[in-house]
Amino acid sequence: MIGPFGILLRGASGSGKSALADVLVQHARSGGHFAALVSDDRTVLARGGKGQLTARPARNLEGLIEVRGAGIFRVPHEKAAVVRLAVDLLPPARIDRLPEWQITETVLEGVRVPRIEVAENLPQEAIRRIRWAFLGLFPNSSGYL
Repeated sequence: MIGPFGILLRGASGSGKSALADVLVQHARSGGHFAALVSDDRTVLARGGKGQLTARPARNLEGLIEVRGAGIFRVPHEKAAVVRLAVDLLPPARIDRLPEWQITETVLEGVRVPRIEVAENLPQEAIRRIRWAFLGLFPNSSGYL
């Protein structure tokens, strides 16, 4: 969760979801913004009031994040977030350098959510794509990333 924006990171095991989540949170915090992990590994999605998609951690994994090669760590976390952007981590060869449409949509639990693709295991490049998607979707979000 970056400010009021829940970001759902999706990808294969080993694609860098936990690392990207950690870097996103630290990047936003370094700029003086609120940011927190909601969940790592397993996320419970549900259609909430007002037709919004809500993300919550799986009960037995609340407040835990995996740091590959170092272990599982307890971190401050939020109990829920409204998902405002889905980010799919894909192999770099599958990412178009100049995509025709950067922001598409996905439907999760019956809710339409803006969606972008980023290269797996390249967190700084992913942050840049997420920043530009934020600016396109939420014009008042400049500065969060």
